[in-house]
Amino acid sequence: MKIKRKKTTKFLIAIVALSAVYISSCSESVIHNGRIPFSLMEKAPSERSAKRKLNGDIQKMKKIITYHADKNKGELKQHKREIKNGDVIAFYMSHKEAGKYLKKAKIQKVPYELFRYGHLAVVVPNSRDSKDSNKRKLLQLAMKQVANIDDDLSYLDDKNWVVYRPSSIDEKKLTEFTHSVVTKCSSPNKAYDYSGAFGIKNAKHKPTNESEIATEYTCCTLVVAALNYAGYELHSTHRGGILDIVTPRQVVDSWGISVIKSD
Repeated sequence: MKIKRKKTTKFLIAIVALSAVYISSCSESVIHNGRIPFSLMEKAPSERSAKRKLNGDIQKMKKIITYHADKNKGELKQHKREIKNGDVIAFYMSHKEAGKYLKKAKIQKVPYELFRYGHLAVVVPNSRDSKDSNKRKLLQLAMKQVANIDDDLSYLDDKNWVVYRPSSIDEKKLTEFTHSVVTKCSSPNKAYDYSGAFGIKNAKHKPTNESEIATEYTCCTLVVAALNYAGYELHSTHRGGILDIVTPRQVVDSWGISVIKSD
């Protein structure tokens, strides 16, 4: 059954990749709106829905920085100094950039063509080296990979990205989540949630304790789960993540609320 599922997944990804190459244009647009009908799937739950689900003063994450490697190179160092733990990094490419990868069969880049953003990561403390705790890491997950904090902010140097900031997070809880999830999502064959990626059923993405942290996520639900664990709850899914493709734009456009408990 698992073998059949993997073959079906690869076939669907291949079809989408070929379609993306076929419709790809030479647009020079820096941040695009995706491709119809895929871009229509990115709408976040409404403010009204968020008010029903979240009890308190809801707000969206604040857009802090927009960076393009070819246009803003001189601002890179300053922008990186402004990044804080808990910030969400949304990566993007123009249609032209994404098309170059897809023509080389780099199917991992399909989301960059179909949606506004192609990938998400969350900035976390460097929990591996107590002597260098100020050097921040990126918690992320991609197809055929494990949840990891292998990259620091130098990973951003040659990429295009936007930084979104939640109103508040508990850094200690964020570190705790990071420790746990890189252990639980440590299998490259199981860590990526393909059912969620195709909008069938997303893994539990609102853990409040270690036992509720899932063993598989997409890049999007990993970020939502990390923020929730650290005290910032996002109302980012429709129908609790069932029959819902959770895209990066859907996440960063969602309403959220700080649920950090005061001592």
